[in-house]
Amino acid sequence: MVGAEATFSTYQQFVRRVCLDVGRKEAFIVRPSYARVREALERGEVDVAFVCTGTYLHSLRDKSMRLLVQPVFRDSLDYRCLVIVPAQSSAATLDDLRGAVMAFTDSESNTGCIVPCATMLTRGLDPKSYFRKVVFTGSHDRSIMAVAHSVVDGAAVDSLVWHSALRQDPELARRVRIIWQSEPFGPPPVVVSAMIDPALETSLRKALLAMDKDPAGHEILSELGIERFELPRPQCYETAMTLYEDFERRGGMSWP
Repeated sequence: MVGAEATFSTYQQFVRRVCLDVGRKEAFIVRPSYARVREALERGEVDVAFVCTGTYLHSLRDKSMRLLVQPVFRDSLDYRCLVIVPAQSSAATLDDLRGAVMAFTDSESNTGCIVPCATMLTRGLDPKSYFRKVVFTGSHDRSIMAVAHSVVDGAAVDSLVWHSALRQDPELARRVRIIWQSEPFGPPPVVVSAMIDPALETSLRKALLAMDKDPAGHEILSELGIERFELPRPQCYETAMTLYEDFERRGGMSWP
């Protein structure tokens, strides 16, 4: 799966195709943060959205969104958190990043914030004091570029976006190193607002499940790094939920 910034036009094609299939007017909405996407779904301002696993887990308290479908990624890639550093960095493990400038994606990002912070909290480490500075880039694409250009000392990123970035720019492999990776998690899902019209929800699910069956739809999905969509399996998110609940019990993180 690729970041929206890297292939904005392809996401537009995706939205256009889905809207055509369900007979609705096209409306492609981008929000500046994961929280803003979640709030739009909670208020029913958005019917359907690609969301981070962390945003979906955050919504389970009030059941403001439901799983619609989940993607199967090209090349059977796993969805993990990767911690990356500039190639010339001496860092070899997370322990070597004490006092570093660290890039996170968004406070609600599973792989871009929650997973590394939860991992550190289980080791008795407070990310706020462990790192000299934490910056939020707003996207995995930006985090990768910040590391590649040595703007930051390290970053936590989505492995799917990392592999996509490598396909687009193989030179990144010479400029960036992976020093840590998490266990795999269930894929970032496609969700619908709990306020959605049931008939539209059914139409959207049908359209997405069938999208890979014709050449045009298959090509759009391929550009996004997606092989096909399948019916959601809530059990795929149990590992992330367990980590998230433990993260919350340990106090979570409140960022300025």
